[in-house]
Amino acid sequence: MLGRGGGQALPGLVAEKLDPHLAQKLAKGLPHGVILVTGTNGKTTTTKLIADMLRAAGERVLTNSTGSNLKRGVTSALIAGADAGGKLARNYRAV
Repeated sequence: MLGRGGGQALPGLVAEKLDPHLAQKLAKGLPHGVILVTGTNGKTTTTKLIADMLRAAGERVLTNSTGSNLKRGVTSALIAGADAGGKLARNYRAV
């Protein structure tokens, strides 16, 4: 609304204020670990390609498709995959 971005990191920002360790707690519920993409250029595109391939293979993917890769963006993605009790589905692949 303010023209400052899509607000995708806002849930993570608020959650971090309430519980600074929420991302770590939620990430422990990922049984297959996490695929991390790092580099100078192309991280968002590479992440999208990996996530699309996993989905095509029938996997359930947890990712932040907006490229918000700071902790608050990652926390927002984890929150989106959690149920009301704060638990992640056991069958997620995280990219």
